[in-house]
Amino acid sequence: MVGGSGVATVHINQDTANASISGGTGSISLVVDGGGDVTLGTAVTHANSVTLTNTTHFTANSLTGLQITGSAVGHDVITLNNATQSVVGGGANETIKASAAAAGASISGLGANSTLEITSAGNVTLNAATDVTQIKMDGSGSLMLNQMPFITATAMKANTTLTAAATNQTLISTHGHDVLVGAAAGLDIFQGTAAGLSGDTISNFVSSDKIDISNLAFAGATIQSKIVGGNTDITLISGKLKTQFVLAGAFSSTGFHLGSDGLGGTLLTHS
Repeated sequence: MVGGSGVATVHINQDTANASISGGTGSISLVVDGGGDVTLGTAVTHANSVTLTNTTHFTANSLTGLQITGSAVGHDVITLNNATQSVVGGGANETIKASAAAAGASISGLGANSTLEITSAGNVTLNAATDVTQIKMDGSGSLMLNQMPFITATAMKANTTLTAAATNQTLISTHGHDVLVGAAAGLDIFQGTAAGLSGDTISNFVSSDKIDISNLAFAGATIQSKIVGGNTDITLISGKLKTQFVLAGAFSSTGFHLGSDGLGGTLLTHS
């Protein structure tokens, strides 16, 4: 198909997604029917938007400016291949996948429990318009969040830096040796298991923040703190579990408080 100067709607499916669609000065809207696994082929060189009508595993090609709308029923897996692409709507439980190079794309308008998964190592600054509440970073590198509250960002590998940019954001370390940076405004949560937080450095920890050691029982939990080189080494022990991490800055030992997180873990605060 060669586009013209008007507006065209083209229906494709997993068998025709590599059909040649090119040229023209008008706009072309692609509608993906039938669900399944659909990869937009390289023969598609002109399209402005894609709309999924059923739950689909959809992989975009590298077309610039492509706007993608997930299905109303949700549960789509949409893979982006260009930072100028965007996801502008969809149902619940959507998964958006993007490499670090493409993860700065705008992702918004999705239903509950939707996730952005950054599939490669690298340094990512979240697009200001992105409003998904769950972000997973599969590779090492850095992730700077935007100012949307209630984002939970998870580092899936060690040696990752997660930086909050607003209140009520949660930074989760799963393999330790990460750097977790809170927002200056506070009210953030730094979270992980005892092993997940071990070796971490937590910066911008203020009185309204909380550290949640999710599997360290509050009953019998103890804390030891020691100022070393201007920072504070923290050791928490409960039963046979122990975690050790560093708080950037000097904190008085008398200011630390332990409490239950209500889910079997221990909260650490400082005032």
